[in-house]
Order: sequence, then C-alpha cells, then structure tokens
Amino acid sequence: MTKIFAVWDNLNKSQKLTAMTILGIFNIASEKKETKIKRENLINLSLKELDIKYKEYDDYINCINPEIIRNKLTDISNSEKDLLITLAYEVLFCDGMPNEKEYVLMENLFKNIAKINQDELMKGFQKIQTLLNHFT
Repeated sequence: MTKIFAVWDNLNKSQKLTAMTILGIFNIASEKKETKIKRENLINLSLKELDIKYKEYDDYINCINPEIIRNKLTDISNSEKDLLITLAYEVLFCDGMPNEKEYVLMENLFKNIAKINQDELMKGFQKIQTLLNHFT
C-alpha cells in the first residue's frame, strides 16, 4: 500500500468499500464511454492499493442498501475525508471538466453517504487545485 492510502489504515473494510462505492456510483452515471473507462481505471488502481479484490467491490456495490451504507463514513477523521475528496477529484476531473450534472451527483453522494457537505467538498477541491497550480 502506498503512503497516501495509509491514511485509511484505521478504516475497516466496509468503510473502505463504502468510500469506493461513492466513486463507483458516480462512475456508473458517467455518460461518455471514454470517461467511464478512465474512471474505472482509477477506481481499480485504488482498489488494488487498498488490497480489495474487484469482486468484493462489485458484490458490495451491486447489493448496496442506502440505509446501511449511509452511516459507515460519518465518523471518519479529517485526513480520511481529505483522501476521499482527493480520490473524488481525480475521478471527477480525469477526463477534463465535468458537467453540472456530474458535480451535483458527486455533491449528493458526499452529502448523503459521507456526510460531507457542499462547502467541505468544494473547499477540498479548491485546496487540491491550489496545490496542483503551485506544482505545475
């Protein structure tokens, strides 16, 4: 596991799967095939880093119960939230600028599953963009 994913060492497998499910649900809603492929590749890399088999993830996302996963990420730390927001940023922007529908979907997924509101999500995205601008 790379150092960046070590931030999630304290999360249990169900929490990790729930975090990846946010990204997976978002990817399912992607309209462009090329974008879907790029996003799926990012999700697969993350699963590999988390030592989660794709079949486990696929089974989890296909048997999802919103009521069960809704509370899985409510008590994660700020650094754990930062990693989730960073992964979401990567998935969201992997193929250029997302459209408004994609932003709204991501905001709703974060609000309803991870209890991260729009302000927190946008601040996280702005922090990432500031860092990217500084180093590019």
